[in-house]
Amino acid sequence: SSLLKKLRDKTGLATLNLPTESQWQFAACAGATSTTRYLDPDGREYGIADIARYKTNAGKYSDGMGDADNGTACVGTYKANAFGLYDMIGNVLEDCLDPYVPFASLKTYYEEKGYAFPLVNHEGISYLDAKALNGGDHRITSRGGGYENTSLSLWFRDWSYQNYAGENPPCARGFRFCVTCE
Repeated sequence: SSLLKKLRDKTGLATLNLPTESQWQFAACAGATSTTRYLDPDGREYGIADIARYKTNAGKYSDGMGDADNGTACVGTYKANAFGLYDMIGNVLEDCLDPYVPFASLKTYYEEKGYAFPLVNHEGISYLDAKALNGGDHRITSRGGGYENTSLSLWFRDWSYQNYAGENPPCARGFRFCVTCE
Protein backbone atom coordinates (compact mmCIF):
# COMPACT_ATOMS: atom_id res chain seq x y z
CA SER A 1 0.00 0.00 0.00
CA SER A 2 3.05 2.31 -0.05
CA LEU A 3 3.35 5.19 -2.49
CA LEU A 4 6.34 3.50 -4.14
CA LYS A 5 4.42 0.23 -4.64
CA LYS A 6 1.49 2.13 -6.19
CA LEU A 7 3.85 3.98 -8.53
CA ARG A 8 5.67 0.76 -9.46
CA ASP A 9 2.35 -0.94 -10.25
CA LYS A 10 1.02 2.03 -12.23
CA THR A 11 4.20 2.60 -14.27
CA GLY A 12 5.41 -1.00 -14.61
CA LEU A 13 8.84 0.16 -13.40
CA ALA A 14 9.74 -2.59 -10.93
CA THR A 15 13.04 -0.90 -9.93
CA LEU A 16 11.51 2.55 -9.16
CA ASN A 17 12.84 3.64 -5.78
CA LEU A 18 14.49 6.39 -3.81
CA PRO A 19 18.20 6.63 -4.60
CA THR A 20 20.69 5.15 -2.17
CA GLU A 21 23.06 7.68 -0.67
CA SER A 22 25.76 6.51 -3.06
CA GLN A 23 23.48 6.92 -6.09
CA TRP A 24 22.50 10.40 -4.89
CA GLN A 25 26.19 11.32 -4.51
CA PHE A 26 26.99 10.08 -8.03
CA ALA A 27 24.12 12.12 -9.52
CA ALA A 28 25.00 15.24 -7.51
CA CYS A 29 28.63 15.04 -8.64
CA ALA A 30 27.45 14.34 -12.21
CA GLY A 31 29.80 11.36 -12.28
CA ALA A 32 32.88 13.49 -11.50
CA THR A 33 35.53 12.07 -9.22
CA SER A 34 36.10 15.49 -7.64
CA THR A 35 33.42 16.26 -5.07
CA THR A 36 34.37 19.90 -4.63
CA ARG A 37 33.72 21.19 -8.16
CA TYR A 38 30.34 21.90 -9.67
CA LEU A 39 30.38 21.46 -13.43
CA ASP A 40 27.78 22.60 -15.96
CA PRO A 41 26.74 20.49 -18.99
CA ASP A 42 29.62 22.03 -21.00
CA GLY A 43 32.23 21.23 -18.32
CA ARG A 44 32.57 24.80 -17.03
CA GLU A 45 32.86 25.29 -13.29
CA TYR A 46 30.01 26.88 -11.33
CA GLY A 47 30.10 28.60 -7.96
CA ILE A 48 27.72 27.08 -5.40
CA ALA A 49 25.56 30.25 -5.44
CA ASP A 50 24.84 29.55 -9.13
CA ILE A 51 23.34 26.12 -8.47
CA ALA A 52 22.00 26.12 -4.90
CA ARG A 53 19.46 27.97 -2.81
CA TYR A 54 20.73 28.29 0.76
CA LYS A 55 20.71 30.79 3.60
CA THR A 56 24.03 32.47 2.82
CA ASN A 57 22.95 33.56 -0.65
CA ALA A 58 19.76 34.91 0.97
CA GLY A 59 17.48 33.22 -1.49
CA LYS A 60 18.92 35.14 -4.44
CA TYR A 61 18.52 33.61 -7.85
CA SER A 62 21.61 32.96 -9.95
CA ASP A 63 20.95 36.22 -11.83
CA GLY A 64 21.28 38.15 -8.54
CA MET A 65 17.58 38.91 -8.20
CA GLY A 66 15.95 38.07 -4.89
CA ASP A 67 12.45 36.92 -4.04
CA ALA A 68 9.97 37.91 -1.38
CA ASP A 69 9.64 34.81 0.80
CA ASN A 70 13.25 33.55 1.03
CA GLY A 71 11.91 29.97 1.14
CA THR A 72 12.22 27.16 -1.35
CA ALA A 73 12.62 27.96 -5.03
CA CYS A 74 10.86 26.43 -8.04
CA VAL A 75 12.84 23.66 -9.74
CA GLY A 76 14.95 25.18 -12.50
CA THR A 77 15.46 28.52 -10.76
CA TYR A 78 19.16 27.75 -10.43
CA LYS A 79 21.46 26.16 -13.01
CA ALA A 80 21.60 22.41 -13.69
CA ASN A 81 24.66 20.25 -13.08
CA ALA A 82 26.54 18.41 -15.84
CA PHE A 83 23.92 15.62 -15.88
CA GLY A 84 21.17 18.24 -16.35
CA LEU A 85 19.84 17.71 -12.81
CA TYR A 86 18.54 20.72 -10.87
CA ASP A 87 18.71 21.40 -7.13
CA MET A 88 20.94 18.50 -6.15
CA ILE A 89 22.39 20.87 -3.57
CA GLY A 90 20.30 23.34 -1.60
CA ASN A 91 16.60 24.16 -1.71
CA VAL A 92 15.36 21.05 0.19
CA LEU A 93 16.94 18.05 1.90
CA GLU A 94 16.42 14.94 -0.22
CA ASP A 95 15.66 11.63 1.46
CA CYS A 96 17.65 8.57 0.42
CA LEU A 97 16.78 4.88 0.57
CA ASP A 98 19.51 3.72 2.93
CA PRO A 99 19.28 4.56 6.61
CA TYR A 100 21.54 7.16 8.22
CA VAL A 101 24.77 6.16 9.94
CA PRO A 102 27.30 8.72 11.24
CA PHE A 103 30.10 9.28 8.72
CA ALA A 104 32.89 7.71 10.81
CA SER A 105 30.82 4.56 11.45
CA LEU A 106 29.82 4.39 7.78
CA LYS A 107 33.46 4.59 6.70
CA THR A 108 34.41 1.75 9.06
CA TYR A 109 31.41 -0.32 7.88
CA TYR A 110 32.35 -0.01 4.21
CA GLU A 111 36.05 -0.72 4.83
CA GLU A 112 35.23 -3.82 6.92
CA LYS A 113 33.00 -5.09 4.08
CA GLY A 114 35.86 -4.57 1.63
CA TYR A 115 34.20 -1.73 -0.29
CA ALA A 116 36.08 1.29 -1.55
CA PHE A 117 35.26 4.44 0.34
CA PRO A 118 33.70 6.97 0.01
CA LEU A 119 30.25 5.72 -0.85
CA VAL A 120 30.69 3.58 -3.92
CA ASN A 121 28.44 0.73 -2.78
CA HIS A 122 25.28 1.48 -4.74
CA GLU A 123 23.33 -1.06 -2.70
CA GLY A 124 23.61 1.11 0.41
CA ILE A 125 23.80 -0.06 4.01
CA SER A 126 21.21 -2.55 5.26
CA TYR A 127 18.47 -1.47 7.65
CA LEU A 128 19.60 -3.96 10.33
CA ASP A 129 23.28 -2.95 10.09
CA ALA A 130 22.37 0.75 10.30
CA LYS A 131 20.04 0.19 13.25
CA ALA A 132 22.80 -1.66 15.12
CA LEU A 133 25.31 1.13 14.43
CA ASN A 134 22.75 3.74 15.62
CA GLY A 135 22.03 2.11 18.98
CA GLY A 136 18.64 0.83 17.83
CA ASP A 137 17.41 4.06 16.20
CA HIS A 138 16.13 4.08 12.63
CA ARG A 139 17.13 7.33 10.98
CA ILE A 140 16.53 8.50 7.42
CA THR A 141 19.52 9.82 5.44
CA SER A 142 19.03 13.13 3.70
CA ARG A 143 21.43 14.81 1.31
CA GLY A 144 21.90 18.17 -0.37
CA GLY A 145 20.91 20.60 2.34
CA GLY A 146 18.03 23.04 2.30
CA TYR A 147 17.43 26.74 1.94
CA GLU A 148 17.77 27.05 5.73
CA ASN A 149 21.41 25.89 5.74
CA THR A 150 24.24 28.43 5.96
CA SER A 151 26.83 26.41 4.05
CA LEU A 152 26.55 23.50 1.65
CA SER A 153 28.75 21.10 -0.25
CA LEU A 154 28.36 17.89 -2.20
CA TRP A 155 29.05 16.08 1.10
CA PHE A 156 26.26 17.71 3.11
CA ARG A 157 24.43 14.99 5.08
CA ASP A 158 21.62 15.15 7.59
CA TRP A 159 19.09 12.80 9.14
CA SER A 160 15.67 12.62 10.74
CA TYR A 161 13.71 9.97 12.56
CA GLN A 162 11.44 7.85 10.40
CA ASN A 163 8.23 9.11 11.99
CA TYR A 164 9.18 12.71 12.73
CA ALA A 165 5.99 14.55 13.60
CA GLY A 166 7.19 17.71 15.32
CA GLU A 167 5.39 21.01 14.86
CA ASN A 168 8.42 22.66 13.31
CA PRO A 169 10.22 20.25 10.99
CA PRO A 170 13.98 20.89 11.05
CA CYS A 171 14.25 21.56 7.32
CA ALA A 172 12.27 21.50 4.10
CA ARG A 173 12.32 17.92 2.79
CA GLY A 174 11.84 16.31 -0.57
CA PHE A 175 12.81 13.31 -2.64
CA ARG A 176 13.46 12.21 -6.19
CA PHE A 177 13.07 8.82 -7.76
CA CYS A 178 15.57 6.69 -9.61
CA VAL A 179 15.14 3.66 -11.87
CA THR A 180 17.73 1.00 -12.64
CA CYS A 181 18.40 0.89 -16.39
CA GLU A 182 18.87 -2.55 -17.82
